[in-house]
Amino acid sequence: MMNVLRRALVAANIAFSTKMAVADGLQDGLTAAQAGDAIAQSNLGVMYFKGSGVPPDIVTAHMWLNIANANGSEPAAGMRARLERQMTPAEISVASRRAKLCMASSYADCD
Repeated sequence: MMNVLRRALVAANIAFSTKMAVADGLQDGLTAAQAGDAIAQSNLGVMYFKGSGVPPDIVTAHMWLNIANANGSEPAAGMRARLERQMTPAEISVASRRAKLCMASSYADCD
């Protein structure tokens, strides 16, 4: 089960790296995510899950995957569902509230 999640996250990270082949991938990814790019949002979720360029944060990973799915990324829904198996109900609730706040603020309040 974990290997499936890791493979999906690695595949998404490779897609992100290809799309965002610039010196500062995190900043560019964040800029694209805040512009509503579902692929960038999904890949931020992957980055936070893996701790790739950012401290690992499962709640923030879920938040970005939730946002990506709301913006049309079907793979993000699968990754989010697998991630939820590792989370407590409280963590899922916090992540969901943060995703709603982030989207309602037009991505200005995503911390």
